[in-house]
Amino acid sequence: MTDLILHPSTQKIIDRIKRSRSHAEMLSGDVGVGLLSIAKQIAGKNPTIITSDESGLIKIDAVRNQIYPLAQGKNRQPRFVIIDEADKMTLPAQSAFLKILEEPPEGVRFILTAHSTDQILPTILSRVNLNHIARPDSRATDKYIDSLSLDVEFAQKLKFIAAGRPSLIGRYIKHKADFEADAGAMADARQWLAADDYQRQVIALSYSRDRQSALKFIDSVIEILLFLLQKSPETSMISDLEKFLKARDSLDSNANVRLALSEIVV
Repeated sequence: MTDLILHPSTQKIIDRIKRSRSHAEMLSGDVGVGLLSIAKQIAGKNPTIITSDESGLIKIDAVRNQIYPLAQGKNRQPRFVIIDEADKMTLPAQSAFLKILEEPPEGVRFILTAHSTDQILPTILSRVNLNHIARPDSRATDKYIDSLSLDVEFAQKLKFIAAGRPSLIGRYIKHKADFEADAGAMADARQWLAADDYQRQVIALSYSRDRQSALKFIDSVIEILLFLLQKSPETSMISDLEKFLKARDSLDSNANVRLALSEIVV
């Protein structure tokens, strides 16, 4: 199973959390490393799992309806509550959750996951144990992909896009449309890196139709730049990476999509 493809340090984190009696743990890491799968592995059977609604947010009602009843009751056996992508909690939801963390209910343990903690209240972060989940070696994900007897061309693309991100493998196999969209963004990202300023502007602005498309393109460029910088650090690459990280932060802060993309080439 792909959720068992772990970096050695991740297994140590899992073992430590299982042994501990901490009230709250935060798992953070790149998209695709399998944060929810790891949280489920820690929690065991029948955890309460809170995820974003159709709007892509975790709202205050989710906290009130799913966590408050547990906090008010007596739990003879430890109960785990997983808040997946906790960075999608609205401010009211975070404030409501903070009140629970300030007086943690007996017998209830929380596991939060987030790909970025920038949008989470510092007062929440100060009350959880922070754990960075590293990517497993890409050779491990390559080996798993080889075991699936996939089309050769598809497997090669999958190895690059899902390198070290095991939870993406099953998703892409089941949802080819997602794979094609991400593969297209990755191809455009490669083209952007080789283009002149005018073509860079054209490529970037082609993703200005919506926030999710823009984020997909930005993340693809960041992914390639990080890979290239490991092999041969260059000043121009570092400058490009800083621009894309700034653009991503802007979009996470609800900045105008077209403006954020335009500033990449400035």
